[in-house]
Amino acid sequence: MGPLQVRLDGAPVTIPGAKPRAILTLLGLHCGSVVSADTLVELLWGDDPPRTAGKALQTHISSLRHTLGEGFVLTEGTGWTLTGPEVDASRYKLAARIGREAAAAGDISGAVTRFEEALALWRGIPELPDSQRGLSEKTRWIEGHAALLEDRADALLATGRAAEIIGELEAAVGDAPLRERRWGQLMLALYRAGRQGEALGAYQRARSLLAEELGVDPGPDLRRLEAAIVAQDAALDMPVSQHIPAVTRAVTFLLTDIEGSTAAWEAEADAMAVAALCDRHREPHGREGHVDRWRRHRDSVCLPHPSRR
Repeated sequence: MGPLQVRLDGAPVTIPGAKPRAILTLLGLHCGSVVSADTLVELLWGDDPPRTAGKALQTHISSLRHTLGEGFVLTEGTGWTLTGPEVDASRYKLAARIGREAAAAGDISGAVTRFEEALALWRGIPELPDSQRGLSEKTRWIEGHAALLEDRADALLATGRAAEIIGELEAAVGDAPLRERRWGQLMLALYRAGRQGEALGAYQRARSLLAEELGVDPGPDLRRLEAAIVAQDAALDMPVSQHIPAVTRAVTFLLTDIEGSTAAWEAEADAMAVAALCDRHREPHGREGHVDRWRRHRDSVCLPHPSRR
């Protein structure tokens, strides 16, 4: 991840030229999948490619094959695929996916390990041109990385490490102050560290920032969390990891076995209640344009409603 680096048999390899580097970067980000010629033309030349773009693209592909050797950049139909080498982007995606699967299964320690494996591979934004295709690809990876950081923070909170990640979460909200999920994580960490006043202060900071920047109020999840902190809801003191296995069973049961739902409520009423409250639906509101884009990226903090103390 980050600026392109290539090694063959442990030795660094220089890929000459910005366009061949961009091609190899995109093939690496989609390693194992076919990237079409049209996609690469759009990446390199934008919406107004020269008439010779197709021929120039073939020249750049030949240059890559000459530098890397045969068997790495393969033609597939009207596009190309990168095969053979170990690619950091693939390792990153695999570790993130396994981490999320571990978290869903209740293996929080395993999730933290996998998330940190993925994060260790991140060296920055992929090296791509500022065409529309390049910018959209960079945005996709930036957003995915931001979500991974937040998944790791959730996992660390679930292991009872609230106090030690407060500084990290303060930096995280500074990096992306419009991501409400991060504010919720900071509030929860402060509260669990015995700093209730500062947790409520963080809510007020988030509220003021959202009002000033976007003219909107915090979302319902952040408002519910603030109410729970004011009420000193006992559910906030319980690490999330204690809920996850039961909640997972409850959600699965609700989706697959409607006839037995009454028995499920009786057997695991608390878990079923938590599962039922984990609703990520957003009411439409706010300004158009950048407000809509902000709302699409806002994530939720799933917590019991204060009334269920």
